[in-house]
Amino acid sequence: MDPFERTGTQQVGLHEPKCGLADPAGPCKARNNLCKLEREGFIESSPAHDCVICSRNPGFCRECCCIFCRRVVDYSFGGYSYIKCEAVLEENYICGHVAHLECAHRSFMVGTVGGSIDLDVQYLCRLCDNKTNLMMHVEELLETCKSLQSRDEIEPILITGSYLLRGSGQMKARSLAKYVRSAMAKLKRGVDLAEVWKMGDNDEVSTEEDDDGPPYYFGRSENPLHRAIENLPAYIFEDFDVMAARLEGQIEEALKKLKSTQEAEYMLAKQKLYSQKDYIISLHRQQYHERSRRREVQCHAGRSCC
Repeated sequence: MDPFERTGTQQVGLHEPKCGLADPAGPCKARNNLCKLEREGFIESSPAHDCVICSRNPGFCRECCCIFCRRVVDYSFGGYSYIKCEAVLEENYICGHVAHLECAHRSFMVGTVGGSIDLDVQYLCRLCDNKTNLMMHVEELLETCKSLQSRDEIEPILITGSYLLRGSGQMKARSLAKYVRSAMAKLKRGVDLAEVWKMGDNDEVSTEEDDDGPPYYFGRSENPLHRAIENLPAYIFEDFDVMAARLEGQIEEALKKLKSTQEAEYMLAKQKLYSQKDYIISLHRQQYHERSRRREVQCHAGRSCC
């Protein structure tokens, strides 16, 4: 059995996958020949017509398309950057929608989030509102890292694990977060990969990310403005206007990404609100017809008495 087929966690890479087109008549609506529907020929999720996103987007496949950005997920490196909601919605059916962890992170729907969302190393499905524990996901993510020999491949996976664990109140999560930060610090120092995964009592752990604090909206590695601040030289020779224009462009790019992740949520909220409106109007219309019928009966009864 594939270790990444276990209930509760499924994983995918950060970059857009290079996949060919499947048969247009096949089960995957996104025509992704790597989709599990194409490979397995069955679906265990709830019927597509029950979901406003699936029913309104002909090219959207819940099995391989992110519910936030609607892009196809990637199965490389064991697939570390997406999660599948396997909450049981009704007998023999699960939610089955997948989401990039990065997209969910930008929407405050993954990791540790306070307030009414109340997550602790969890993912909140934006469709069915069920939560998925991500501890096993992080543990498998680390096992994937240990099997790789490229620092460039390991680093983004560790960054994902870092923002999933950050701010957790669980002792196990805090211990894993310390382990991840230690590994990231060793990678930056150029320590041999065989030594990166060894944790000693004297290991220095970077305090760059305080795991007691609230989660960032963007991960540090993803926020272009934070990267710009970190990379500033001791003396700045760049023209002020050029620098201002460059930062303005980075802000616009970040806002565009934010807007795209919110569009699907907007459509779902719109559908729910209009459904409530239609329901209320139908109740009023029904009451109006009932009152009209009662008046007609009363008038008819009055004429009969006369």
